[in-house]
Amino acid sequence: MTHRPRASRPIRHAEPVAVIRAWSVCFLATIVISLLSRRTKSDEEPRGPVHSLTPGECDAQSAWYKQPGALGVILIIALIALNG
Repeated sequence: MTHRPRASRPIRHAEPVAVIRAWSVCFLATIVISLLSRRTKSDEEPRGPVHSLTPGECDAQSAWYKQPGALGVILIIALIALNG
């Protein structure tokens, strides 16, 4: 029997049932840990780094490049143009 380098060996795929089982266990563990954890920070502490808790800096009077909707439309058009 000849020795084949690791890179040229065929890749074995995991059994689909094992993959689904592993994902399910991870998902359920995440939910259980989240439900059992106590909230240690108030809403005041993460203001600034957390966009949804920061008072509105973006409004209709802002420049177009400061509005998330305008940038989103531009990025979607660029994505379609580059992949089309």
